[in-house]
Amino acid sequence: MKGNIEMETINPRGTLSPIGESEIFKEFDNLVGSKFANLVDFFEASRFLFIVNDQDRSTPTARIIKHMDNHLKAKGGDLRSKDVHVILATGSHGPPKEEELIQILGDYYDILKPRIIIHSAKECDSELIGTSERGTPINVNRLILGYDRILTINSIEPHYFAGYTGGRKSIVPGICHYDTIEANHKMAMDENSRILALKGNPVHEDMMEITNIIVNHLRTLGTDVNAIACVESGGEIYGLSAGDIKKSWERLLPKVNELYTAKVEGRFDIILAETSFPQNQKLYQALKSFENCKPALREGGIIILEAKCDEGIGPDNFYRLLTSAPTPKEIVENIRMHYTLGAHKTTNLLAFLDKSRMYVVSELPDEVVKNCFCVPFKTIDKALVAAIKELDMDTPKILKISEANNVVPLVSQAL
Repeated sequence: MKGNIEMETINPRGTLSPIGESEIFKEFDNLVGSKFANLVDFFEASRFLFIVNDQDRSTPTARIIKHMDNHLKAKGGDLRSKDVHVILATGSHGPPKEEELIQILGDYYDILKPRIIIHSAKECDSELIGTSERGTPINVNRLILGYDRILTINSIEPHYFAGYTGGRKSIVPGICHYDTIEANHKMAMDENSRILALKGNPVHEDMMEITNIIVNHLRTLGTDVNAIACVESGGEIYGLSAGDIKKSWERLLPKVNELYTAKVEGRFDIILAETSFPQNQKLYQALKSFENCKPALREGGIIILEAKCDEGIGPDNFYRLLTSAPTPKEIVENIRMHYTLGAHKTTNLLAFLDKSRMYVVSELPDEVVKNCFCVPFKTIDKALVAAIKELDMDTPKILKISEANNVVPLVSQAL
């Protein structure tokens, strides 16, 4: 192919600058919507539980813990002397490897190692404490009981069916039983469950109700729950808020939009979605890039999803569903009749492929990619040449998205 391929490029972060420890300390000194005035007040108790994100999230957990420790030291205290336990809010994800735990907890891994709990959605000893208005059974891991204080630590970014991650997601799906997660996530098939949407989003609204019920239940048992939420990208913290789970989370949403969205003019013929760590390790997680960028693709266009996928496909159920029938239509019909957790990702992909195409540039075997009704490639260049040839256009409109798992293109004028 002669000449260079011209394309528009967008990436996250925009013009925002990371914040430093002095700005973070100001947040620790002024907890939002909390009965505790500051972090020092919060840590005036005996037993603590941190609920932290798992290996599939890029939350800078170790850095946040370090900032908390430094803040307490500046006030004459010491986090390391506290009786702190940690539970990994894995939701329905698999357990982390030891090296992943070390990465999550950093310098605090050796101290916390004997007191680390790995949540297991299917195997945990759970307690049914109620049912949401939408009929979701509220089963929570009993291992979160018996603490004076619980602190959730999470990060916020756009989410393709919950609207945004963070906040309430540390609780549900974070430390809830599989039955609770499956019932809530079934609502992801509702058309109102979409990225950046909260009002009228059944998944989000159900999550909020479940979180409120669990937090109130803990309060009756003498446990206070607070949160630290942050906005991060590329290992840097761009915003942080601490205090009430809901209020600290909501306070950061404008900054999330500023960091993770980018305006584009009209829709595109081809979108090159480059996926960054950690979502680039498995196809299931890499589809976050696909979900983020698909609204900016015109019908009949092609998404080129680039992700190493060096850890394979992801959950067995995801691939099993994609290969459960010879045609996408049959698969979708079966899923709608017999929903299982994760199936919404399958239906979203197949609904898209009914009218458009997706190429996958990865380390996955070609046959595996083809079984997902996608087209396999080993290099971006070859995928781009093939996409232009397939569309049979001299100058297709192309968008390249760096860190597509971390940025949502906002179409300002649909063509």
